Amino acid sequence: MRWSKPLSFLLSTLAVAILFTMHWIKQTFGEVTYEQIVWHILNVDTLQGFDHNYLRNALTHFVKIIIYSFIIGIFIKYIDISLNKLFGYSQRKIQTFTFLASSILFIYSAVSFAIRYIDTDIISYNEKDFIAENYYIPENIVFNKKNNIIIVLAESLENSFGADFHETSYIERLEKVRDAAVHTPHMVQVYGTGWTIAAVTAWHFGLPLKTPHNIDGNRYISRSGFLPHATSIFDILHENGYTLKLLLGSDKHFSGQHILFPGHGKFEIQDKAYFLSKGYELKAHQGTEWGYRDAFLFDRAVEEYLRLKQKGIPFVLFIETIDTHSPNGFCPEENKKFFDIRDAIIELDRNIDKFFKKIKQYDTNQEDIVIILGDHYFMGIPDFMKTVQQRYIYNMFYGPVPILPEQKKNAVISALDIAPTLLQCAGARWENGRFGLGVSFFSEEPSLVEQYGLEKLNDLLSNTSKKYESFY
Repeated sequence: MRWSKPLSFLLSTLAVAILFTMHWIKQTFGEVTYEQIVWHILNVDTLQGFDHNYLRNALTHFVKIIIYSFIIGIFIKYIDISLNKLFGYSQRKIQTFTFLASSILFIYSAVSFAIRYIDTDIISYNEKDFIAENYYIPENIVFNKKNNIIIVLAESLENSFGADFHETSYIERLEKVRDAAVHTPHMVQVYGTGWTIAAVTAWHFGLPLKTPHNIDGNRYISRSGFLPHATSIFDILHENGYTLKLLLGSDKHFSGQHILFPGHGKFEIQDKAYFLSKGYELKAHQGTEWGYRDAFLFDRAVEEYLRLKQKGIPFVLFIETIDTHSPNGFCPEENKKFFDIRDAIIELDRNIDKFFKKIKQYDTNQEDIVIILGDHYFMGIPDFMKTVQQRYIYNMFYGPVPILPEQKKNAVISALDIAPTLLQCAGARWENGRFGLGVSFFSEEPSLVEQYGLEKLNDLLSNTSKKYESFY
């Protein structure tokens, strides 16, 4: 059985590599889905500005696999000889047992990987199309008043960072702001919304970000348009006279944002390249390796807010933070206390609170709406979050927003519901509170996650949908 040792080594090494990689993915990125992996593979050319911490962590992980593979190789090479000398066991039987054990371990790892990360949806097109059945775009939208809205996408910000989950709140200021605003403590992450561009897709369209079945990958890549045949709430706002601005300290090309935002709403974008062109030295204002720090971005956002206010035209000011991005985030050295991601969370809490107070200071008539939303759960499971059983995304709607129905004060919502909620905050009214697959937070209707439950809804959203493919 000359072949048994090399094959046992190969199978064992592959098994260890698969299991360790699954563990590394979960620890680094959290509960990553098939859609997320495939989307980034198909859109690999949109990954400009990628945080090099991930590459360093991946390299460290690869070195660990090599070390364990070396240990496995030594074990397989000498186990039969050692047991034969010590106990007189047959070398041939030991080799056979080692091969069987390696095979079982490999099969277990492969099946575990397939169940977790491979799309096993073989549902026929004859089955019901959940998205088609629940997708809705209102036709008769009116604006009794056009509110200015300021939207802060707070990277990976969770309610779960607060006092209800830890002895010490890491978002103490934001919790105080939220207490004076409309919010729900129960915003969850659903299928196809678990990374930034996916969450933003849901905010635009009330849809998850899905990889279309039976469509060539090259056609999926968003060069030709980001869901070009789907309607975004920002399309509607632009058509109704809104000026739309997106500010981010990182590269707008990451994940195709340079296509999504201008393609739906005609957003003007100010990103890292824009600020460089204006003479802002990156080295003096850098946060993570992605680009400019959030404190710098909020200062520019205040300036932009004042310019937009002076024009007297309704506007959306969309601000995208980055300093709490996994794995390490960014916090100035002088403000560090824990020397882990908690420092970045506290720093974001401080920066948003400062920005919020400035906006309210300049909004003398208290007429503008400030919305602060986490985009998804923090990617990975840092030590301080390991005791948290259920995680929730931060949300806050401050200002002259619609009246919140009593039954919605503890409602369970998701990123899908943000699209109609934002549209109603802007002043739009229509026959119900639905848009895309979302239900406005201010509507009396229950959200889809309340109707079906989180697990069932995730299954339904993952199913094949001809309706969804029609958006391409």
